[in-house]
Amino acid sequence: IAAMDGRKHVTVGDIKEAAEYYNVAETKLREFAMSNRTKPFVLKAGGRLLLKRKVFEAFLDQNNVI
Repeated sequence: IAAMDGRKHVTVGDIKEAAEYYNVAETKLREFAMSNRTKPFVLKAGGRLLLKRKVFEAFLDQNNVI
């Protein structure tokens, strides 16, 4: 899914897509996103949780455990 964030183009994906992409259990990733809702990589769109791919990847680069 592509979205506009101010002046730049941001790629976001839902939890299921991200779990497949990062090879992480969907339940684990959903719990992680729910507990980190205020982080800049989490986007809440209605009842859906989305992850901003580039921001989440930068987070993963700096952390070893989710």
